[in-house]
Amino acid sequence: MTRHPSAKAIKHEKDPSLIAPRQALASHLLDEAEKAGATVSFQQKLTSVDFKNRVVHFESQGSAGTDVAQVQVPYDLLIGADGCKS
Repeated sequence: MTRHPSAKAIKHEKDPSLIAPRQALASHLLDEAEKAGATVSFQQKLTSVDFKNRVVHFESQGSAGTDVAQVQVPYDLLIGADGCKS
């Protein structure tokens, strides 16, 4: 499998597959999630999940790079999407 150099998805006629460049797919998914009202956060470290009360706990790095804040976020649906680490 090779990546297509453009930002467009391509369909192979010989194989029933679709190849989409990762950056284009990620950008499209992010745009659509935000349009649907999702909150997307980056640079967060998940520290624990309370499944019973549906709350996640994160460490959030401050903009200065030195401050670390503890953040609790209630959720209805939780999706782990941490790229190559998932």
